[in-house]
Amino acid sequence: MKRSPFLPYLNRLKVDRKLFAVCILSLLIPIMLTGLYFSISMGRLIWENEVRQAQANVDRIENALSETLGKAVDIANRAYVNGQIHQVVETEYQTPLEVYAAYSGVAFFDNYLRAHNEIAGIRLYVENPTMLNNSYFTRADPDVKQEEWYRKAESLGGKMFWTYRRDSILRSNCLSLVRQIRNANTGSRIGVLCVNIDTGKLSRLCLEAPHEAAIALDGKTIAASDDGFAPKIRAPKNYVFTNSYVLHPAKDEFQISYSIPKKTLFAPVYSIFKKSLIIVFGTLAFALGTIFRIVNEVYIEKLQKEMLFSRQKEMQLKILSSQINPHFLYNTLETIRMMALSKGEEEISATIKMLSRILRQSLSSAQGTVPLETELERVRDYLGIQKLRFGERINFSIDVEEETKPLMERIYILPLLIQPLVENSFVHGLEKKDGRARGEGRVLIRVKVQGESLVVEVTDNGAGLDAEGMERVREELGRSLDAQTVCGGERIGLANVNQRIKLFYGADYGLELSPSPNGGLSVRMRVSTAPDVQVRRAID
Repeated sequence: MKRSPFLPYLNRLKVDRKLFAVCILSLLIPIMLTGLYFSISMGRLIWENEVRQAQANVDRIENALSETLGKAVDIANRAYVNGQIHQVVETEYQTPLEVYAAYSGVAFFDNYLRAHNEIAGIRLYVENPTMLNNSYFTRADPDVKQEEWYRKAESLGGKMFWTYRRDSILRSNCLSLVRQIRNANTGSRIGVLCVNIDTGKLSRLCLEAPHEAAIALDGKTIAASDDGFAPKIRAPKNYVFTNSYVLHPAKDEFQISYSIPKKTLFAPVYSIFKKSLIIVFGTLAFALGTIFRIVNEVYIEKLQKEMLFSRQKEMQLKILSSQINPHFLYNTLETIRMMALSKGEEEISATIKMLSRILRQSLSSAQGTVPLETELERVRDYLGIQKLRFGERINFSIDVEEETKPLMERIYILPLLIQPLVENSFVHGLEKKDGRARGEGRVLIRVKVQGESLVVEVTDNGAGLDAEGMERVREELGRSLDAQTVCGGERIGLANVNQRIKLFYGADYGLELSPSPNGGLSVRMRVSTAPDVQVRRAID
C-alpha cells in the first residue's frame, strides 16, 4: 500500500512538535464537528421558529377569513327559510305602491348589513315581473340569467358556492356567496341570493400581516396586501407559505398565501451561524495555546513511556454468543418417540414424529422455497395430529388435480403457506362451531394449476363469518402487517400469509375469502408458478 507523503515529514519532527501536531488534529476535528453540529442545530431551531411564526400568521388570516365568510353563510341560511322574503317575492303586485309597502316591511337585509360591516351588499335576483328593483330585490333580466354564476346556482338547486363576479349594482368585482332559494313547502323557486363580501376588508386582513399576503379563490386572487403580490409568489428570492381552506357547506377552496423574502427568513440563521464560528475558533485558539504550554512543560520521554504502557494495557473484549442447536431439539423428540414406541404407545410415537417433521420445516423456513409435495406432506402431518385430537368428529381430504400431480416436485413455493390456512379452519371455524356431531367437521383442500398460477383452496364447514365480519377481514388483508387489528388480533395468520405472498410474488397474488356452501369459510390462495418469477424472487 502506498504510504502517505505526510508521514516522513511527521517522523522528522521532534517529539514535542509531533505531540503538538496530534493535539491540533485531535482538537480541531472534534471542535469543528461540534461547532458545525451546534450551528446546524441552532439554525434549524431558529428556522423552525420562523416557519411556525409565518404559519401562525397564515392561520390568523385563515381564522379571520373563516369568521367573515361564516357570516355570509349564516345570512344565506337564514334568508333561505325566511317566510317574509318568500311572501314578498311570491306576491303579484298591482301598483308600485304595493311593492314599496311590501319592501318597507322587510327588515331582514337592513339588520344584517348594520350588524356586519364585512358584508358589502345583499342581492336577491327574482323572476317576479311585478316587482321593482331596489338595493336588495333585483329582477333577473336576460343578461343576468346568462351569467355563469346564475346558471350554476340554478343547476345546484339550493347548494351554496363562492364566486368572484361583477355586481350589477355596484358595477365592480366582488366575492359573493351564491345560493338559489326555494319555498320548502311548495318547491317553487324564490330567486338567486348573492351575499357580497367587502373585498376591502379582506385586503386589510392581508395588510395587517407582517409580510405580503394574499387570498385567492380557486387559484384567482381576490384580495392582497399589494397589487404586485402575484410576481412575488413566483420570485425565487421569496419563500411562500400556503394554506388551503374550504368553508362547508360550500365546496369551493380558498388559498391563503404568505410571502417572506428568503433574506429576511434566513437572517437569524446566518447571525447565529456567524456567532457560532466565532465561538468555535476562539475556543480552539485558547485550547491550542494552553496545550502548547503544557506540552513544553511535560517531560516528553516520560509521557512517551506512559503512552506506551497505556497501549500495552489495552485489551479487546470479545462478546461470545451461542445458539441452541436445532438438532438437539430433534434428537430429544426422537428419543421421546423411541421411548413411547418401546412402551407400545404407537399413537404417541406417530404424533411426535409428525410434530418433529412440522417443527423441522418451521425452523428451516428461512432457507427459501420448498417443493409443493413437501409443503403438502407437512399439511398432512398437521391434519394427522388434529385427527388424533378430534378423532371421528372431523374428516379431511387433500384433493390434487390429476394434471397437477406430475408437477408436484417441480413446483416450488414459500414454506408454511398452506398450513396456516388449514389451522385457521380449525381455530376460527370448527372449534367455534357449536353442537358438532360425529363426523360433522370437514376440511377440504383442493390443489390445482391454472396457467402460471398455483391455486390452493381450503374449505371448511365451521362457524364461518357474517357479512360484517367478512368485510372486516378483507379490509385487514389489504392493510400492512403492522396495522393488523381485526378482531383484536384474530386471523393474524391469514394476514401474515397474505403479506408474505405479496412481498414475494407481487401484488397480483394473495388470498381471497368467500363463504363456504356448507356454511363455513373458503380461503383461496393464488401464487405464481412461473420459473422466472421464482428464480428472481429467490435471488432478491
